[in-house]
Amino acid sequence: MAWFNEERGDGLIRTADGSTYEVDASAFAVAPPTGRCAGKCVTFSLDEAGRAQSVVLTEDDAPRRARMRSQRGAMS
Repeated sequence: MAWFNEERGDGLIRTADGSTYEVDASAFAVAPPTGRCAGKCVTFSLDEAGRAQSVVLTEDDAPRRARMRSQRGAMS
């Protein structure tokens, strides 16, 4: 997923080769994503108009690592 706007119910999917496809909330097989979804992996097919359909969020092979907070100003 490149992004998905929960309020508007639309977003974009970007593939590994750089292609982008519009996606609507109704195109998700189960439920549209909530919260941050940029970078999430999905599978999908295309309709006649070139929009994503049957979209399913998949598990990430390498989940993002949390950043360590800076220790600046920490008292010893």
